[in-house]
Amino acid sequence: MAEQEQILTEEDAKRLEAVRRIEEARKLEEAREYCREIRQTVPIQQNKIVFSQFGGNGYGCNPKAICEEFRRRNLDVDLVWLLKRKTDPAKAGIPEGVRAVVADGNSKNSLYELQTAKVWINNIHFNVLLDKGLRKRKGMIYLNTFHGGITLKKEEADKHSFKEPKKLSRKGEMYHLDSEYVDYIMSACDFEDHVLDQFFYGQGEILHLGDARNDNIINQNPEIIRQVREFYGIPEGTQIALYAPTFRTDMQLTWYDLKYEEMLERMEKRTGRPWVMLIRLHPRLASRAKEIVPKNPKNGPKKFINASGYVDMQDLIVAADMMISDYSSCATDFMLTRKPCFLYVPDLDEYEEKRGLYFSMDELPFPYSRSMDELLEQMAHFDEKSYKKKVDAFVKRLNYIDDGKASERIVDFLIEKMKLGRKPAAPAPAPKKEDKPVKKVITYGTFDLLHYGHINLLRRAKALGDYLIVALSTDEFNWNEKQKKCYFTYEERKQLLEAVRYVDLVIPEESWEQKAEDVKEYHVDTFVIGDDWEGKFDFLKEQCEVVYLPRTPDISTTQIKTDLHVK
Repeated sequence: MAEQEQILTEEDAKRLEAVRRIEEARKLEEAREYCREIRQTVPIQQNKIVFSQFGGNGYGCNPKAICEEFRRRNLDVDLVWLLKRKTDPAKAGIPEGVRAVVADGNSKNSLYELQTAKVWINNIHFNVLLDKGLRKRKGMIYLNTFHGGITLKKEEADKHSFKEPKKLSRKGEMYHLDSEYVDYIMSACDFEDHVLDQFFYGQGEILHLGDARNDNIINQNPEIIRQVREFYGIPEGTQIALYAPTFRTDMQLTWYDLKYEEMLERMEKRTGRPWVMLIRLHPRLASRAKEIVPKNPKNGPKKFINASGYVDMQDLIVAADMMISDYSSCATDFMLTRKPCFLYVPDLDEYEEKRGLYFSMDELPFPYSRSMDELLEQMAHFDEKSYKKKVDAFVKRLNYIDDGKASERIVDFLIEKMKLGRKPAAPAPAPKKEDKPVKKVITYGTFDLLHYGHINLLRRAKALGDYLIVALSTDEFNWNEKQKKCYFTYEERKQLLEAVRYVDLVIPEESWEQKAEDVKEYHVDTFVIGDDWEGKFDFLKEQCEVVYLPRTPDISTTQIKTDLHVK
């Protein structure tokens, strides 16, 4: 007898969804706890730079250009590139000298690299990883390069469709948190500043250092042209047209229905050379490439190539001889080559009404058309000399930095900031010849409602040396990192500790990562902490002795507060 088909009832579906949500919440809390533990126990690696672009989508955009400049200089830096799950680093284009980190199931390896890096470099927000517990630590540098260049379509509150939310979603909260963390934002002209101000909610310092991703476009790197042609098997002498449209909010495909074959025929007739077309779709459209990219004839050369999966869009721009786009900022990147670029905008009125544009079509240097017949006519009668003059005037009007040296300036800036970010060690006082060297001990804690357990710890710590330093957690640090509110303020707790005869100096504890710096600055010989932290601070053994002292049983501040509340 055949097995009866199992039918999933509405109640079954609800139970499965509840189980899924519980599991997601468990994984989320596990990741957040992992991040907290890393911040508490692992110091920042002062020479580590972590790069990410479009959430782990290959090796490209501004972060790639900056990473390549670091590689070129051969500095003593740990270059780390984050990739999304199940990505092959070789296919993603990660070069030698860059450590690829492919996200594991709960992104723990990605979180570890970011939590312990000196510098973050990204071209979008880290909102997903922030929701998993990622937090910027004191002393870190966050450079966001953005990904738009001279943006055509409006962003954030500038959009005509923008509506102020009554309450931010969790995703919206993470966008805002990411923006608060950003220290520096890259820009190449004053116009970009306004767009960046919208995207980052007015946070971060905008630096006019240039758009790093456009250096190769401006310099027309011949090696990149060779690599693209070799990758797609395009022979020398064959010209490349690049069609690179953006997405529409309603995801309709009507606007991508071009007369592809006729366009290439027109270009071949005009130039006397064979042409192929690379079609590079926006990531939101890439999964529907089969519906957009025309089929090639069974016999004859391949004319239409889906290039949506190519690692770096900027490389395609370098290799292309002509571009067709719409409202994408890739058009303003491509214009820096001074090669022909056409905008096909059949839905111009609708797009302006729904999304909005920063420039009218007549302000831009590109020929634009609302119909295929108009586009074909423009391609047939293109005036190269007039076009180049318009491009030059547009670049000059924006005062755009297009010298091809943005990556150099950005790396120079980061090198200087990484040096300045290090806390200098205080010089050790020269001991008198007759003096015996002073052995210094340091311990850390909150020491709220000072009790005999605290005194025992301080007494035993002092017995391990001659001079005891207590790093006392500030009120802000307790609340932000430990979610702990003290009965006594920092100043009150400090006065109590200074009155204890075992304590020689009280300093503030303001971050998890300061321990290694404190050991260095105060020339500490022994680090002491309670044994409930055993193993967590072994990384300090490279600098000093580490001792985990047993806690005094049956006494704690938490227990005192509980007992007082009950009574």
